[in-house]
Amino acid sequence: SGDELYDEGKELIKRGEYDKARDYLQKSIDKEGGTDDVAAVKVALIDLKDRLTNVNAYRNLLGALQRMDGPSFDFGLLDINRDDLISECELTIRKIELLSSGGSGQQLMQKGEALQTLAQDFQAKLGERNLIILQLFRNDTTVTGNTEFYNLMAIAYETMADGVVWDNPTQAAEYQQIAMGYRQQNGQSG
Repeated sequence: SGDELYDEGKELIKRGEYDKARDYLQKSIDKEGGTDDVAAVKVALIDLKDRLTNVNAYRNLLGALQRMDGPSFDFGLLDINRDDLISECELTIRKIELLSSGGSGQQLMQKGEALQTLAQDFQAKLGERNLIILQLFRNDTTVTGNTEFYNLMAIAYETMADGVVWDNPTQAAEYQQIAMGYRQQNGQSG
């Protein structure tokens, strides 16, 4: 039955056998007809595992989370809050899009300002909480909303420095100094 397939998928996730788990979860969705909310979220999470810089993979997960009933779900041994993961997906999509955008001059100044806003959103929405996806798939609990804040603020000021370096080298140097300060606060050397 669909439930048995789902349960087998859950057990495979606990053992870290994600590809097999995905097959069982997808079969449970196919057998039950329609997209079982939590199974669809788990399939989207597994699909994201090796595509952590792919905006579409995050969008697929975001869509599955938004269709899911209930405040949380388990993935392996971790209990995941649905709304926290939605926030993380939305912020990460913005981060990937901003960091992959180009530009020069005034465009870089605007990009820097947008990165500052994003940094503040990471701090406000995630704070001390570690990023769930990095914890799941990279076993990394060091990246939090606050560490993303410092990292993105540094990138923002470096971006703004690039935007003014030819017109105002003194201002560019000031921006680089500010960026270095953020990196040092984040435990990174300048």
